[in-house]
Parts: sequence; structure tokens; C-alpha cells
Amino acid sequence: MAPVFHWAKVRAFSHATEDPETVRGLLTELTGVEEVDVETAEGHHGNPILIMEATLWNSGKINAMYESLGLDILRRASSETEDRLDEDLVFHLRLDKQELAMGNRMLSAGGDTVTVLGKVIAHPAKREVALANLSDFLEKVTRRLARPPASP
Repeated sequence: MAPVFHWAKVRAFSHATEDPETVRGLLTELTGVEEVDVETAEGHHGNPILIMEATLWNSGKINAMYESLGLDILRRASSETEDRLDEDLVFHLRLDKQELAMGNRMLSAGGDTVTVLGKVIAHPAKREVALANLSDFLEKVTRRLARPPASP
């Protein structure tokens, strides 16, 4: 499969009430990379917030990360590509951080999320081209995930 993404980034906020290593672990588990960039910010009431981000550049690792999201998430994302692709050709997903910590991968519209961003390759760099590339990728991955495992 030809590369579909220039890069993918997975980002989460670790609030003062959360264990930063747990949040870091969520990013590492999702991306398969140990290197997580951390920036410090301050909340509205002066509370510390850590902004954690892991970046993937390798297309194989990016594809594996998206596949690991599972069939339900990818099917829903596939039906919402128009809404999930921004004007900079970045594909947006938000996963429920608390559910992810319990081992469940599910999309969220709430605020306590792990954000998954993927910059879609498009030549020429037009939304229609990016949408076609993204739709093709999601269709192939969901078809592969839906296929029953081969018998031994």
C-alpha cells in the first residue's frame, strides 16, 4: 500500500489529578514509540498541565497505529471523512482517554481525550485528492480487519 500520511501525531493532556506516566503509557501503547515530547502549561486556576505528544514518521508504523484503533472506529471515521479532514488536509480523531486507560478504544466528542492527527498525502494538495486517498485507505483497512482469520 502506498503511503497515505506524511506523519501522525498522538496528543494528550495530563492534568494535575492524573499520573503523567499513565498518560505517557497510553501514547506509547497507541503509537509503539517510546519517545514522547512533553511541554508544560498552566491551567486556568494555576494548576500544572503536561501536554504530551508522540509523532510517527514511518508509514508502516502509522498504518499499524490506525489499524490498532479497530474496526468500529475506522468504520465510523470512514463515514465521517468530510467532517474529520480539515483545510490543511489533517485527519482528526479523538479517543476517550478514560476508556483508553481501561483498554477500550472508542471515539469521543468530550474534552478528556487522546487526539490522533494524520497529515494526508495529496498530490496535488487538494482536499478532494486527500479525501479520495483517505477514503481508499480506510476502506482497505476496514476490509482487511473485517476479513475472518485464516484457518490453520
